[in-house]
Parts: sequence; C-alpha cells; structure tokens
Amino acid sequence: KMLHACNSSLTTVDSMIQGCDAGTTLPDDLFSTTPNIQSANSAFYSTTMTSLTKEFFDNIPNLRNANMMFYACSAITTIDQDIFENLTHLTTVSRMFANCTGLVHFIDSDCDIFENNSAITTTYAMFHNCNHMLNTNGLSGMLDPLENLTDASYMFYGCSALTGTLPNGFFSENENLTTANGVFAGCSGLTGLPDRLFRKNHADTNRLMYL
Repeated sequence: KMLHACNSSLTTVDSMIQGCDAGTTLPDDLFSTTPNIQSANSAFYSTTMTSLTKEFFDNIPNLRNANMMFYACSAITTIDQDIFENLTHLTTVSRMFANCTGLVHFIDSDCDIFENNSAITTTYAMFHNCNHMLNTNGLSGMLDPLENLTDASYMFYGCSALTGTLPNGFFSENENLTTANGVFAGCSGLTGLPDRLFRKNHADTNRLMYL
C-alpha cells in the first residue's frame, strides 16, 4: 500500500525501488491511486519479481517513459502479452526489459504487443540480452503499429533463443525509422534474412527513402 496515500499529482516514479528486494510479485493495484504517472524510468531496475500482468499497468494509462523500467529483472519469466494495451501515450521503452535473462514467454503466442502503441518512437535495446525469450509463432507484424518509430537499434541484441527466418516486411510500416543498428546482432538462432526486410512485396514502393 506504499502509494495509496499519494494522489493524482504524482507524475514520476523514476528509480522508485531500484535494486530492492521487492518480493516476487508486485501488487496489481500498486498504482491504483496515481493515474497520472508519466515517467517510470528504472522504477523496478534489478528487482526480484517473477512475472508481470496487464492489470499492473491498467492504472497508469498516461505512462510515457518506461526506459529501463524492468532492466536486469532476471527472475521475470513471463509477461502478459497485452500489458501495453491501455498505454496509448507510451513513447519510449529503451532497455525496458534489457538483461531480463530469465524471460521466456512474452512474444511467443502472437506478435501484437504494440497494437495500441503508435506513439512509441524508440525501442532501443528493449530486449537486449533476453537470451531465453522465445518467438514460437514468429515475429510477423510485430512492429507494424509503430508508425512513429525512429530508432530500433539493438532491440533484440543477444536474443539467441529467437529462431527461424525474419518475416518479409518486418520494417515495412516504420516509414519514420532512421536507425536500426545491430537490431538482431547476436541472435544466433535466426536462420536467415527474408528477401524483403523493408518491403512486404516486390511491387511495394520503398517508403524508407534513404534505403
């Protein structure tokens, strides 16, 4: 109940319990009285939780900055597929789950985790070194909703458990993308690149004009 005395004036919880032993489960109602939180950078950095649910985020619909929010939470194994569903203002998720080396289940059931998050501009190193994360059904369409994405660098760097071939047109809807350094560097389980990484079909006009 540590935030229950707070009110809607609270907008920032950066580094809130960084490095603390907060137990294996965060209460779903942790932010129930603080709906105007906009920044949670490094809020739970290197804590001991084991899973994340959609309900945890439902009370902070105004969240914009989630950089390194769960960085190095190595005990997390499962994240609900739809945790971002109500976070329509979310803009930055750089290193959000980087070094969550225990994470297995997040993008393995389908790939619509960003369905309502068109405001996101950077996914820099979002899953950096999540070396056990699976993608059972591929990655097709995962980035399609991110029409404002400019930087996807190192997003999956070191994700060696990702398998298969990247889908055609993986970046085809990200026409504002300017930087994609090392997106799949160290993804040793991937078996190849598609014919068209930035287009879905041969006939498509390449909307990424610098390529």
